[in-house]
Amino acid sequence: NLKNKIFKIKNSVDIYKIENDIIYFYFINSRKGFNVEVSEEIIKLLPMLDGKRNLKEILLELGMEYNTNLENFMRYLLEKKIIFIENENNIEDSNEFRRFDRQLIFFDEYFSQDKILNQKKLSESTFLIFGTGAIGSGFAINLAMMGVKKFVFIDKGILKESDISRHYYYSSESIGDFKVDVLSKYLKKINSDISCKVYKDIL
Repeated sequence: NLKNKIFKIKNSVDIYKIENDIIYFYFINSRKGFNVEVSEEIIKLLPMLDGKRNLKEILLELGMEYNTNLENFMRYLLEKKIIFIENENNIEDSNEFRRFDRQLIFFDEYFSQDKILNQKKLSESTFLIFGTGAIGSGFAINLAMMGVKKFVFIDKGILKESDISRHYYYSSESIGDFKVDVLSKYLKKINSDISCKVYKDIL
């Protein structure tokens, strides 16, 4: 029974009324959409799914009854990831994941596995990167911004003046330092919880 649940339409979904009995669901991230034929009551109900009141309260205000057809439609919206249930594995409840809300929306639309579980797997993974030049460091920075916290860097290179023009996180103050050390310090500015193992010795 969904009557006591609080529903909210996802921010990544736009809903358009095409005709009197047809609405169009448009997914902003994937740029995909589809039409659904609905009743006039459903058209009135949808804008009220704002995450503030439970379904029972909304139906009471609209003078609608809770029945099997309505429950099936709500389950359909959940299955299609058009709405979600507030406070049920919701990212707003977690400060740790709030900063990744945009990519969590992406995970939610493209992967069947739970978005929070996907984010946890990503943040708990360790990435080994050989070479911290333009490509390797670019990957590391993007991964750090996505929530990765564990890195292993292998690079014997020392920062030279000519490197500064090709790496936006290098500065003249770092000339003469190992690239792996400079990159590690930069990543910690993105997220202080990041840990980096560095290897800069050649056998």
